[in-house]
Amino acid sequence: WFRKAIVMYKFAGLDQRQARTLAAISRLQHDQGNYVEAENSLLEAITIGINPAPNELPADASAVLELLSLSDGGEEVEGEAARIRADMLGRLGYLCLKQAKYVDAEEFYQLSQAMYTSLGDGTSEARELRHLGRLYGIQERHEEATEHFAQARVASAGIGDYDGEVKALDGLM
Repeated sequence: WFRKAIVMYKFAGLDQRQARTLAAISRLQHDQGNYVEAENSLLEAITIGINPAPNELPADASAVLELLSLSDGGEEVEGEAARIRADMLGRLGYLCLKQAKYVDAEEFYQLSQAMYTSLGDGTSEARELRHLGRLYGIQERHEEATEHFAQARVASAGIGDYDGEVKALDGLM
């Protein structure tokens, strides 16, 4: 049904709906453990959402970052558009992490965290710091992991996010 909807949206020129449907498909593929397919669906959604006439999917993290860092109409990306982009970057980071694409995962997580910081979204910023801590732990980069979990704990405590603070402390253990 999702694929039929995508074809219909494409035919009708409803690019944003097509992109949202692809993002939903990506979530389903992720839940099924199909991380490569989930990443491809999300990349396609990002490409359509930013460039309504995509020629091809971005080849790597750098190409995605270039797409997502584009400004809208000559103005800085802010508000809901920036939040959506930060969320997509974080999701791509997770999908890359699951596929052991650590360099790409790090890039996506770092940019997502920076965007949430600039938006003043402390909860999401702390979450991305924890994700970076987890990534560094997997890579046995223990000092960096500890530093990011500690930053996440401080950020969570500063906004009264007890659950986030507990998760960060768990990462420090």
